[in-house]
Amino acid sequence: MRTRVLVVVVGVLVGLAACGGDADEPDPATSPTTDADPSTVTTTTTTTGSGTERPGPAVDLGGVEAAVEPTGEVLHGSLVTPDGRTRTYRLYLPTQRADDAPLVLALHGGTGNGDQLAQTSGYDGLAEANGFVVAYPEGTPTALGPRQLVWNAGGCCAAAVRDGVDDVAFLGALIDLLAEDHDLDPNRVLGVGHSNGAMMALRLACEAADRVAAVAVQAGTVFVDGCAPSRPVSVLDLHGSADRNLPVDGGVGEDSAAGADFPPVREGLATFARAAGCAGADASSVRETDQAEVTVESWGPCPGGIDVELVVVDSAGHAWMGHPAPTGRSDEPYPDLDASLVTWAFLAAHGG
Repeated sequence: MRTRVLVVVVGVLVGLAACGGDADEPDPATSPTTDADPSTVTTTTTTTGSGTERPGPAVDLGGVEAAVEPTGEVLHGSLVTPDGRTRTYRLYLPTQRADDAPLVLALHGGTGNGDQLAQTSGYDGLAEANGFVVAYPEGTPTALGPRQLVWNAGGCCAAAVRDGVDDVAFLGALIDLLAEDHDLDPNRVLGVGHSNGAMMALRLACEAADRVAAVAVQAGTVFVDGCAPSRPVSVLDLHGSADRNLPVDGGVGEDSAAGADFPPVREGLATFARAAGCAGADASSVRETDQAEVTVESWGPCPGGIDVELVVVDSAGHAWMGHPAPTGRSDEPYPDLDASLVTWAFLAAHGG
């Protein structure tokens, strides 16, 4: 059973997906970790800007068009999953679709929703400018309200974890539905997400790597036991060094409503690097960029054009970078880097 409703004007909600979980008693029974041995996850520092050579950008934006006014169609739809749950999503179809346009799954953060992430990120405008289709799947309602939603990303968050919601199966069913209904290639699917949605995108890459070619997230970490991708997946994590909700080094974030003990971000990335056969899987290298506050850690080189990278922004917090926060509940977004443009540029270079 499916329903789809055409929306002429985008309805924007002001809930914020800027928390490492939500306040709806997340109660993670355990604190899952990756299969990486922390003693083997090391970092070495290298400098690319020696002599007259200048450091390059954090992410190559060549060939990527900046966002424009979205003038395409916005749809809201639903589907019934095999476990009998009715799940919802928001879809943006650009005015002109590129040949072999990929499908981007954009996953909201804890207590967010699809309309909110579309507003916060401006991903509709990127889709319009670059000719791809973007879907905003929606998580499970919490006690905070029917539009304050969460994902079962493993150790977080809230009702989705307590109820054992199979969000990996939901995302797979949504890919199949959208591929059939909108003539999309189910093998050209990319994932982006923020916070709880970033963790969910990484879980999808861990457990259903055959469904997603690349994942680029902000403020995510792998929060499932035994992450073992069935095929290599390119992964980018953009993270603020001052993130007090989901600290880049792991632990309980001072501002996290979830209260979960998050695994270190680098451990999860090392897991993806090992699965891809990257030469630097056990010792990432660091390069400077042309932004003094931005550094990039890489677990490469990797075969087959795979990249596994961590972009760290000094002094940046948890809010989606480069875009105004929709409510006063968030920390101040870092202004000098556009998280949407950076994540899309990475995705475009790795399957887009």
